[in-house]
Amino acid sequence: MAAGSVSVPQVIPLRIPLPGRAKHRIDSGTRVEIKSDTPEVSIYYTLDGSKPELFRKPGYGEHNTFKYKSPILLPVGKITVKALAVTK
Repeated sequence: MAAGSVSVPQVIPLRIPLPGRAKHRIDSGTRVEIKSDTPEVSIYYTLDGSKPELFRKPGYGEHNTFKYKSPILLPVGKITVKALAVTK
């Protein structure tokens, strides 16, 4: 990896894989961990498929970006998790 680059975050289900299911398909109610192979990064994520935004103009749109701190429980319904890792 080049100096200054950051590994892409990975979304990892914390459950035993179900036989016959695609690896990328994760059911509602599953806890997931988001991690990067790059040490000492902050990870930000969204659950609505939008790009995580670290800086938002006041009064502009909804704030759907969360800072990852610990495994999260996926809400009910079809969702798309997007994550971004940044150096501190």
